[in-house]
Formats: sequence, structure tokens, C-alpha cells
Amino acid sequence: MFASLLAGLLVCIALWEVQDHRLLQLWYLTLLISSAVRLTVFWRYRRAKPQGEALLKWEWPYAATLFASSSIWGLGALLIMPPDSMLHQVVLVFLLTGMSGGALAVYAPRRRMMLITIALMLVPVTLWLAFQGTSLSTVMTLGIIAFLITVIRSSKVASTHMHQSFVLALELKDARNRAERIAREDELTGMRNRRAFYEEGEKLSKCRRQKEGLLAMILIDIDHFKKINDTYGHANGDLVLKKVAEVLRETVRCSDICARIGGEEFGVLLRVFKAEDAKKLAQKLCQLIEKSTVPLTGDAASKAISATASFGVSTGNISLDTLFNAADTALYQAKAQGRNQVVCAA
Repeated sequence: MFASLLAGLLVCIALWEVQDHRLLQLWYLTLLISSAVRLTVFWRYRRAKPQGEALLKWEWPYAATLFASSSIWGLGALLIMPPDSMLHQVVLVFLLTGMSGGALAVYAPRRRMMLITIALMLVPVTLWLAFQGTSLSTVMTLGIIAFLITVIRSSKVASTHMHQSFVLALELKDARNRAERIAREDELTGMRNRRAFYEEGEKLSKCRRQKEGLLAMILIDIDHFKKINDTYGHANGDLVLKKVAEVLRETVRCSDICARIGGEEFGVLLRVFKAEDAKKLAQKLCQLIEKSTVPLTGDAASKAISATASFGVSTGNISLDTLFNAADTALYQAKAQGRNQVVCAA
């Protein structure tokens, strides 16, 4: 856009001595207006910040303003072309070819847009030169035609390679995202795994520690889970794990960090205003898990079971490891006291 204005200014300076000043001023004013419209479209695009398919809606407004600017160059060149100065004609053709080369570099990923842009700039002057009947104009005509053929052939190769590179980059990004998701997600329940729990927990523990109340950790361990597996099979044990995960997801806040951190062990990390808030949440989860039922499959398909869980709760603006150890100690105390209950760390 700004390169177009600079090149237009150079054209006006180069032709000032041999062309009507008002004509040059009118041509450059038209180019300025076109650039202002293009800048407005670009500014609106930046404000809208479109994503995904919404990006495609901006392609044609951008292309329309680009083609208008290219037409001002291509058709305008015929209006300001000095009829009696071969030197200035060569200068103008040289600048047009340079602008076309810039379009080739900038718009190569959009081959059709690039070819239309170059054609709008060069085809009018090429036809004009072809009918001048001089040896120099014939040479320039053949040179521009050769340039256009080269652009068509090379842009096809470049476009193919760019497309392949773009597809490969997307595939690599998708594979990397999948690998990262697998590394941070529990496959069975779809919750965060232990790694993600600790990584996100460290960020939460370091974020404005003194200004957002207390950091609370709730550790949850399903009671007699080995017995459930031995009695009803591992497939039904997995259903129990999924049910507990479902209860946790539906109960905790989106801002809380919830994860499966071990075989039958889950964890919740959150911010609370006082320790009693964490205890109340743990008690609510304890009751919801006890009330939930899990329809069984396989040989026990006609049955449904309920599970219970023990809870250990710790609070404080302390390190994540210290918080975890305190909650873990409270969890073991809950199991020792008969399970299906909440114990808060001292």
C-alpha cells in the first residue's frame, strides 16, 4: 500500500517535465483515495479480529480494493504515458514491472489474486506498446510477455510448494497439540492428569498469592475401589471412575483445577476466602458421590452400585507440595476413621 504511494510519487517526479501537471495530480489523487479505502478495510479487519471461517468474509473486500488500485496503475499508465519521450515510457514501464514483481512476492500464497493484480497492471501497457510499431516498443512488449509467462509458471510451482508447506505445518501443529493433550489428559475420564494438575497448580499458587484468599487442596480417594474391581470387573470399575469424574466436573467451578492424579485418586485445587469454604465443597462432593449410582455392564448388567469416597482438605498460602502432603495426611486420617467422610488438615 505505502510502496504503491511511494512508487506513484516517483512516477509523478519522473514525468513532471514531460506530462500535464493536472493529469499527474489527478492520477496521484485517485491513487491516494484508493489507498485510503484499502487502509480503511485493513483497519476494520484489525478491529474485528476475525477467526476461522470469518476470515474468508474479508478476502473479497480486500481483493476488490487491491484490484481497484492495480487498475489505477494499469489503466492510469495509459493516461499519463508521455507520447513523445521513449525514455520516460521506459521509466514508466520499468516502475510498472517493479510493482508487479512486488505483487508477486507479497501475494504469492493467493495465486489467483496475484495473477489478476499483475494482469491489471501490465496487460494495458503491453497492448499499448504492441501497437506503437517501433523496435524498442516491440522489444518491451516481448519482455513483458516473457515476464508474464515466467510469473504464471513460477507462481504455480511456488503456490504448490507453499500449499504443501502450509498443510504440513498444520499437520505438525495438530500432532503437537494432540501429543500435548495426551500428555496432560487422563484418557479414561477426560480430566487433567497428575502432570497437568501440578503444572497448573504451580501457576495458581504463584498468582497473586496474598490477594485472593487461601489456596485449598481437596484430595479424593474412592473407598474400597480394589474390591469393586475384584467383584464387578475392571470395566465396571472404570464406570465408577467416570461417574466420580462427572460429579466433580458438574460441581466445581470452571476456574478450579480438577484432575485424576492416581488410580482411584482425584484432586481439586481452588481459591477460597476461608478454610470453611473448602470443607463445605468437600462435604458436598462426598454427599453427591454417595448418592450417585452406576449402572453396571457385563455379567452384572442388571445391577447398579453406589460408591463412596474419603476426602482430605488442606488450605493455606503455602507451597503446593506442602499443601498436598497436608491434604494427603488428612485423607489417610479420613480412611482410618471409617471412610466416606471429610477430614481437614490441622
